Amino acid sequence: MDIEHVLENGNCHQCGVCVGVCPTTAITLEQDPKKGMYPVFERESCTDCDLCYIACPGEELDWDALQQDTFGTIPVDKDIGYVREFWSGYTKWTDIRQKAASGGVVSAVLIALLEQGEIDGAVVVKMDDERPLEPQVYIARTREEVLQAQQSKYLPVPTGAIIKEILKEDGRFAIVGLPCHIHGIRLAQQKMPRLRKRIVLQIGLICGFHPSFTNTTYLIRRAGVKNFDEIQEIRYRDETWPGGFNVIKKDGSNHILHPVQEFFWAHAVFERVRCATCTDAIAEFADIVCGDEWRGGGVPDRADYKDGWSYIMTRTEAGTRAIDKMVNQGVLYVEPAARNMVKRGMLPTINLKKKIAYAYIRIRKVLGLAVPDYHTLKPATPIRFKHYVGAAIIIVVSTLFENRFINTLFLHVPTKFMSQYLRLLYKCMCDVDELERLTDVGFAESPELESVIRDNRRLISAFENGSPHENRWEEEALVEVEKQP
Repeated sequence: MDIEHVLENGNCHQCGVCVGVCPTTAITLEQDPKKGMYPVFERESCTDCDLCYIACPGEELDWDALQQDTFGTIPVDKDIGYVREFWSGYTKWTDIRQKAASGGVVSAVLIALLEQGEIDGAVVVKMDDERPLEPQVYIARTREEVLQAQQSKYLPVPTGAIIKEILKEDGRFAIVGLPCHIHGIRLAQQKMPRLRKRIVLQIGLICGFHPSFTNTTYLIRRAGVKNFDEIQEIRYRDETWPGGFNVIKKDGSNHILHPVQEFFWAHAVFERVRCATCTDAIAEFADIVCGDEWRGGGVPDRADYKDGWSYIMTRTEAGTRAIDKMVNQGVLYVEPAARNMVKRGMLPTINLKKKIAYAYIRIRKVLGLAVPDYHTLKPATPIRFKHYVGAAIIIVVSTLFENRFINTLFLHVPTKFMSQYLRLLYKCMCDVDELERLTDVGFAESPELESVIRDNRRLISAFENGSPHENRWEEEALVEVEKQP
């Protein structure tokens, strides 16, 4: 069995793991200017080892079996998975925090582990120096190399391809990836003991909408840059949290879409098919999970929330040990967080993956299209009609906007109009009763948590009541739903 039919039926994640585990050169990467970094399969070079198919998370993923293998148990919480500890925090290294997407936790942890000899390298991604619109996955071995990869990247990244390089070396490595990357690596480790020994820490990033390459080129043009040859650098989360999309030209000029309302809506417009059928928002198989701490329009009652805070979750002993060590050494500042506080803050993203994705899968089944097989994994709560509406909207809009003529027509449409798309999706993803359910489980004693509940209720109510006027609460709702780690 090989990955050829996975590519044909559209179930490829573009995670790159198949390229990384292939013992020959039968699988290589090829960039599609619209779709992303796709593997190319050459039958003549294949040895029929089946490793590419075994490690591929795109077509089949026995969710419960992999949870059992990873954690020794199947979690009861189907929204965010098995978690040992919940934290909220940031790095105390001010220079790193100020340039990070949300608190600098990941960069600080990697640098500390490298400098203390806990790991020999960290797999990270930056935008290519020679081809600034393309991602470059590499092994960082110094503080400077880690910092080159700071901030989020919102485009297809074949992180798993680096496995080939890791297997050629001795040493211990950490890897930073999205849920799909972690899925593939965990599957590969089941069949490759050497890989299990090499990759000792997996840091997962919270993931919502994950757009195609077209999203980046569209935003560049929307920022007013027509000649791509003039581009020096792309930064997806520049300036203060939550940042803005910045195109830096070779003449030093900045062309920025700021704040996030000006560009995050595009991530949903250019959603990829396989990402829309993925049911993992919170990197459920990682050792450590990090992502922006979204609570309404920011982090209430904190004067420094604009400097960036992260949710931090540990799922394994290795993850817990690493975070505890960083806290004890003064690398990180953390505060305890509650499970339901995280759920409330990430509710739109969780529902996108745990409800809209299932509706998307069922629609594709009805249409006779290929879908991933998650075996026994099922929705924790019933899928409602509104979730099917949301899925159908994503299918139609993302298909239309991949057409150059269509997205050019909308190039200069005001953000206020384009944001209506996200408002509609938000109404399909969230309900007041969900917030009530999260409130009734014993975490409302804290004034801080009560503030979160109150703010979120007001956000939802504004949408449910169809309030037409622009106000602070509508802006905060957009920020929360537009999250894309």
